[in-house]
Amino acid sequence: FQSWSAGAIRPTSWRAYLDEVRAIALALHRSGIAAGDRVAILAGPRPEWVVAALAILSVGGIPVGVHQTSSRPEVRHVLENSGATAIFVETADDADKVAALSADLDRLRIAVGLDIRPSGLAGGVEVQTWQQMCADGRRLAAADPALFEKLVEAGDVDQPAGLFYTSGSTGAPKGVTHTHRTIQYSVLGFAMSYPELGRTRHDLVGFLGLSHVAPALIAVYAPIMTRLVITHCSIEERLAALIGVRPTAVLWPPRMHEKLAAEALQALAGSGRVFRFRYRLAMTVARRVSARRWQQRGLPGYLRAADSVARKLVFVPLLAMVGMDRIQVTWTASGSMTPAVAALWHMWHIHGSYGFRHS
Repeated sequence: FQSWSAGAIRPTSWRAYLDEVRAIALALHRSGIAAGDRVAILAGPRPEWVVAALAILSVGGIPVGVHQTSSRPEVRHVLENSGATAIFVETADDADKVAALSADLDRLRIAVGLDIRPSGLAGGVEVQTWQQMCADGRRLAAADPALFEKLVEAGDVDQPAGLFYTSGSTGAPKGVTHTHRTIQYSVLGFAMSYPELGRTRHDLVGFLGLSHVAPALIAVYAPIMTRLVITHCSIEERLAALIGVRPTAVLWPPRMHEKLAAEALQALAGSGRVFRFRYRLAMTVARRVSARRWQQRGLPGYLRAADSVARKLVFVPLLAMVGMDRIQVTWTASGSMTPAVAALWHMWHIHGSYGFRHS
């Protein structure tokens, strides 16, 4: 995977990925995290989220994603309901939410700060930083090189491997358990929907919260079994990251397809008069092409040629304004896309959208 920060891409190799997962896993093991323990992650989409999840799984624990936008009562519900024994937090605000609740969280024993050192927690809660855990874990790995493999081998494919909480639209959020087997089959099903993922590299910019099952499936687990490379970034940096990475695949809920289409149209409004005129002509062609395709009618030669010219001279440059000119496949999750938005993307030559449902 990669990360996008301050306008730069920072790649992580498989070797560095394994080294960090091993270090965090051994540090968790030393702190008493064992098979069946639920470990929460309250953070945005970033490499440490992925590493923490794999480290938790390596010791037989169960990652529990907590939406970073959650209110204090919502955080309480997830931590109490899951029985979390440890939590990773990203920011001071995240840590403050946990600290305010910690006196009532009887099972919470460990709090780890990714960028900060958590403070104000109830007595008895061990406080650590990510850097401390990495250093401690590497010392443990040097002292006992076989320990990590022993911990991993003790796992079972039917053990719980993730606890995902629903949005709460029908009441209090409910925890849905996935096992290693169900995650594996979900990734295989995802990969089979577009087999090229297993043959050639595809890039995807990940800015959606990894506490949701679909982003976690694709941004955390799918890269292990496919050639998908994720560039993690904050939602605030997503447009710059899209332009910098120029992904070949996307996973967004329908509202993000709508938002990016609006941003592309905003970029169009700021372009020159000649290009806007070309866009109007291109859309006239695209609408005729779309209508014939929906009617399952073939395209006459002149219309196929006009569509090819519109794509080359208008739609590819337009999509490049928002980093979408290399897209080959798209997925959507958490809801249905409106026909108008789907039709617009198709007219812009973004085809092959696959849907996911939460489960």
